[in-house]
Amino acid sequence: MPKLDILDLSPADAVHQPDLLWQIFARGVDGVVVRGFLPPLVMDGAAAALERDVRDFPCTGSENEDLDVEQVHVLGMTVTPSRIRGKVPYLERYLQSVAPFETACRRLFPEGDGFLERIERLLRDWSGGRPTGVFIDPGSGRPYTPSTIRVVPPGCEMPLHSGLDFLSLGIYGDLNAVLDPREQLSFFSVIQAPDAGGELVVYHTDFWDPEKPMQDNGYLDGDAIVNGHTHETVHLSAGDLFVFAGGRWYHRVSPVEGTTTRRTIGGFLGFTKSHDRIWYWS
Repeated sequence: MPKLDILDLSPADAVHQPDLLWQIFARGVDGVVVRGFLPPLVMDGAAAALERDVRDFPCTGSENEDLDVEQVHVLGMTVTPSRIRGKVPYLERYLQSVAPFETACRRLFPEGDGFLERIERLLRDWSGGRPTGVFIDPGSGRPYTPSTIRVVPPGCEMPLHSGLDFLSLGIYGDLNAVLDPREQLSFFSVIQAPDAGGELVVYHTDFWDPEKPMQDNGYLDGDAIVNGHTHETVHLSAGDLFVFAGGRWYHRVSPVEGTTTRRTIGGFLGFTKSHDRIWYWS
């Protein structure tokens, strides 16, 4: 059975990987886990604050606007539109959500040393000296959101997908204009792990594989991958960070079991076509 090449590092070892993002992009390795990227006690505090202050966040459900319904939802807005559409054009609505999200997110963590600050420093440490930052909307000069929080309640799951599945959406036009389309990296840290289930399952199925199973209608046959392809489960605890080639490797989050909600925070990144700059967003 093939096996993904995933590094497993401590925070002290992680800072000694000066060009790790390029290694993942260029298929030198498939990903990296940084154990204890943020202390578990810090994440416990963030999870408690989310329970208390969730209404402070811009929020989008996956199915409908009633967030009291048990459904996968996002705190903050992602550049990938959900099924929900508002009256305001989606990009404008997305850009308007960035500042409120950042304000609410920073309150979850110790001042000046939360997830947003730490991930910015680490991505720059791993950039090989390339300028690295949050993508800027070329039309307005406003930033995209640096991260969002994904919430998967008990009984819910995230279906099979790869990051490159979404590049054909019109809202990705400005990103597509500057990014190398061959790969997109995903990064996230666990705020709260569920009692059971809710694991990241990564399949040995490459977006670029011409032999990947397809349906007669031209869409991916996800059931064939989930039911028949080899895979690996990535085991993560609160505070761990995972960065991987989520653009090319198909993956999903298994159903959350028990009574504890799965909460993670993260986003995506890519290299410019000339490979001299890194942009990230969510």
